[in-house]
Amino acid sequence: MTPENLERLEKRLANPQGFHSHGQIQGWLLSELGVSMAYKTVYKLVRYQLGAKLKVPRPKSREQDPLRREQFKEKLPEAVKILQE
Repeated sequence: MTPENLERLEKRLANPQGFHSHGQIQGWLLSELGVSMAYKTVYKLVRYQLGAKLKVPRPKSREQDPLRREQFKEKLPEAVKILQE
């Protein structure tokens, strides 16, 4: 990996869309930079050398009512306070 390639990877990791997996990073390195790396090497490079963690939000149920979820969030602090007393 050249310093220029590392810089491009860091910029891409900083992008809010980023990557969903180390395998996806592995594919991006090959297609964009022409660099073939083993999965384990990609993981160590991203996690330890660059200090990046891949964050993927937990899936949400499609059956959830957004209005009820927001109401719950609004009332939660009050309910916790009552329980603590």
